[in-house]
Formats: sequence, C-alpha cells, structure tokens
Amino acid sequence: MLLLGVVMGIVQYLVAVGGVWNIAAFSGSLAGMAVAYPIARRYRGEQQDNGELDGRALLVALSGYAILVAVILAVQLIPALNDFLDRWSSR
Repeated sequence: MLLLGVVMGIVQYLVAVGGVWNIAAFSGSLAGMAVAYPIARRYRGEQQDNGELDGRALLVALSGYAILVAVILAVQLIPALNDFLDRWSSR
C-alpha cells in the first residue's frame, strides 16, 4: 500500500534528521503498524468461522517483543546506561 510506504518513509526521515538515526527504522515501522492496523480491520472481509480475538492471549504473545523494545530504547535513550554498557563491553 502506498499509504504505508509514505507514512513509514516520512517518519523514518524525520526521526533520522532529528538526530536519533539509530532508531529511525524502528520508528518508521511502528508508524507503519499504527496505520496498517485500522486499514486491516476495515478490509478484513467476512469471517464467519472466526471467533472473537482474545486480547489477553494477544498481550501475552506480544509481551516478549514489548520487553525487547523497552530494553533497546532504554539503552539508546538513557546516556548513563549506554555509557555503562559501552565500558562493560569493551573489557
């Protein structure tokens, strides 16, 4: 979809130009998912045999990814943590 590509490209460009280039692609992909979700819900079509989505099971399934994102963002955006890990990894 052209809309997804445009949104992802603009967000990635703005984040990279803003100085946080190391998470620019990540930010662009998050923006793409935010735009894709309502589009996917609108155009999903008829689903007679599909039951309700279990929100709790979905949260459990995505929790590992959320933790990974939180760790990556903490390392990138907290200078003291980044410096500590740089010193620790250079031993």
